[in-house]
Amino acid sequence: MDTKEFAQSFVDAYNAGNTAQVASHLVDDFKFSGPVPKPIGSKEWLGLHSIFKAAFPDISYNLRGVIGMLTQLGLQTVRK
Repeated sequence: MDTKEFAQSFVDAYNAGNTAQVASHLVDDFKFSGPVPKPIGSKEWLGLHSIFKAAFPDISYNLRGVIGMLTQLGLQTVRK
C-alpha cells in the first residue's frame, strides 16, 4: 500500500466514524500530543475521536496538502 492509499483509507475510516478501522492504522506505541494536557495513547485518542464525531457528526477531513508533505519527507510507501 502506498502512502496515498494508506492516508486515504485512514481519512475514510475517520470520516465514517469507524473506530476499529482507524485503530488498525495506528502503531502499538501511538502517542498523540496535540491540544491535550499530556500525551495520550491510542485508546484515549480513539475515545476522543468518538466523542468529537458524536458532537460534530457532519465534520469531515480531506488530504489536500498532506500527500505532498509526506512525499517530501520521503514517505512514499507504508509498511504494516
